[in-house]
Amino acid sequence: MKLFYHKLSFLLEFLFNGSYILLYILIGKGADSEVFQYISFIQAEKAVELLVWFVPGIILFSVASNFLYYNSIEGLFRRNIFSIILAVPLFISWGDLEFTYWLASVHLFSTILSLYEAPSSAEKKARPKVQKSVWESITLKPAQLVMVSFLLIIGVGTLLLMLPISYISDYKIQLVDAIFMSTSAACVTGLSVFQIGSELTLVGQIVMLVLIQVGGLGIMTLSSSMTILLGRSLGMKEQVLMQGLLDISSLEELIDMIIEIIKLTLLIELWGAILLTGVFVYDGLEFGEALFNGVFHSVSAFCNAGFSLFPDSLERFKDNTFINLIISSLIIMGGMGFIVLKDIRVTLIQKKRGFNNLSLHTKIVLITNTVLLVLGTFGIFFSEFLNSLDDYPLYDKFLISFFQSVTTRTAGFNTISLNSLNTHTLYFMALLMFIGASPGSTGGGIKTTTFAILIQSVKATLQGRNQVEFFERQIPNQLNVRATAVAIVSLVVVSLFILILIKLEPEMSFLSVFFETLSAFGTVGLSLGITPDLSDGGKIFISLLMYIGRIGPLTLVLAVSQVKTIGGKVQYADGRVMIG
Repeated sequence: MKLFYHKLSFLLEFLFNGSYILLYILIGKGADSEVFQYISFIQAEKAVELLVWFVPGIILFSVASNFLYYNSIEGLFRRNIFSIILAVPLFISWGDLEFTYWLASVHLFSTILSLYEAPSSAEKKARPKVQKSVWESITLKPAQLVMVSFLLIIGVGTLLLMLPISYISDYKIQLVDAIFMSTSAACVTGLSVFQIGSELTLVGQIVMLVLIQVGGLGIMTLSSSMTILLGRSLGMKEQVLMQGLLDISSLEELIDMIIEIIKLTLLIELWGAILLTGVFVYDGLEFGEALFNGVFHSVSAFCNAGFSLFPDSLERFKDNTFINLIISSLIIMGGMGFIVLKDIRVTLIQKKRGFNNLSLHTKIVLITNTVLLVLGTFGIFFSEFLNSLDDYPLYDKFLISFFQSVTTRTAGFNTISLNSLNTHTLYFMALLMFIGASPGSTGGGIKTTTFAILIQSVKATLQGRNQVEFFERQIPNQLNVRATAVAIVSLVVVSLFILILIKLEPEMSFLSVFFETLSAFGTVGLSLGITPDLSDGGKIFISLLMYIGRIGPLTLVLAVSQVKTIGGKVQYADGRVMIG
C-alpha cells in the first residue's frame, strides 16, 4: 500500500499539475492561437482556474506519501526538502495563476529528474523489504485481471471525456454517451454515438486516441513494457499472466516478445502516420491538421479501432489508392497478431527462410486471413457490381471491395455507404465480423484460428478421421474442444443480445439490430446508422457487448486453461451417444 501511494503521487502530479502547466502555456499564446481552433479558449481558462486549486494539495500529498514510503523524518527531508520549500509559498499564494505555474513547473521537472536518481543505502534500508507490483497485490486470477483492467480503462476514459475541456461548448456529453464512447475506444470497436471530429475538442480527440492505443495493446502489456523499459523485473503474477496472454513458456521469450511488441507498434504506427500525413497534405489539409489526422488514423487502423475524424469515415477517399492501401496494410498487420509479425520478421526477412519454416500458428493465420480476404473481396465485388458499385469504374469497384473486405473483419472503416448495400451483402459481412481477427492481435471476433480449427474439424469428420490436422501436424483434442466452446458461447451471447436489443429498440429493423450486434461483438464498428438513435438501455447493452467481445473469447480460453483437471484416480468407461 505504501508503494501504491508513492506511485500514485507522481501519477496525480503528472496528470493534474502537468495539465495545468500545459493549459497555462496555451492560454498565454492567446485566443487567436491555432490550438484554439480545436479547444474552446473559455473552457481552457475555466479548467486552469479550477486546476490551480489542486496544485498545492497534490504537492502536499506527494510529501505525505514519501513520508509513508520511507517511514522516517530523515528520509523525508533528504528526498523532499525541495517539495517542502515549494509548498510553503504555494499555499501562501494559493490561487495565483502565474506564481503557481512557475513553481509547479519547477517541481514537476525536479520530480521527473528524481526518478533517474540512484537510491542511497539509507533509502534502500528505509524502503519496504517486500515490494509487490500492482498486479501481484491484487488477489485475482489472470482471467479476472484482464476483465478488471479493461473496466479500469473504460472508467478513466469516461471521466476524462466528461470533462468540459474534452467537448465543444455547444455539446455536453451525457454519462451514457461517455461510457459508450470510452468503451468503444478502449475495446477498439469504432461504434460512435456522435462524430468525434466535430463534437470533441483536440483534448477529447487525444483522450480517444490514448484509449484506442491502450485498449488495443492492453493495460497489462503496457504495464509490463514500462517495467522492462525502466530496467525492473516483472513480478511472478505478471509473468504468469503475460505468458498466458502471449502463449509463451519461458521468461526470456516473454521479455523478447514484449520488447518486440513495443518496437513493432512504434515502427508500424510511425510508418503509417508519416505516409498518411504526406497524403493528407497532398490532398489539401494544412500540415498541422494533416499530421494529427495521420497519427490518429494510423493508430486507429493498426489497433483495428475504425474511428475516423472525418464525418463520413473514409468515403471521401474511396478512389484514393494510397489511402486505401496504407489503411488496409495497417489493419492487416494489426489484425494478424504480434506473434505472427515477429515470426514473419525473424523467419522470412531476417533469416530469409521460406514459408515452410514458419510456425504452425503463423501458417494457419496467414492462410486463413488470405482466404477470408479473397472471399470477402470477390463476394462484395460480385454482390454489389450492379448495385452500389454500378456507377464506379472497374478499378474503383475492385479497390472499394478489397478495402471493405479488409476492414469488415474487425477495423470498421468504410469507403462506401453501408445503407446502399444489398441485404445478402450485409449478411455476408456480418459473418466476416463474427470471425474477426487473429489471436494476440488488436482485433476481436472468435478469431481466425478458431474458425480454421472448426472448419478442419468438420472436414475431418466428413472424411472419417478422428484427428484434426494442419500442415502435417496434429491439433490436440483439447484445442478442438476449446475452439468449439468459444464458438458456441459466442453464438449464445450474440443471440441473447439480439433478442434484448429487439425488445429495447422495437422501432428499428431486425437487419439493423442484427448488424449492430455482430459489429459490437466483433469489435468492428460498422453500423447501418442506428448507433446515435439507440435508447440509453440500448447503448448500455451495446457497450456491454463490446466489452464482452473484446475480452470474452480470450477470457474464456484463459479460464478453461486454469481449470484443474482431476486425472489418474478415476477413469470412466466409454459411453455411446447417437449423433446426427
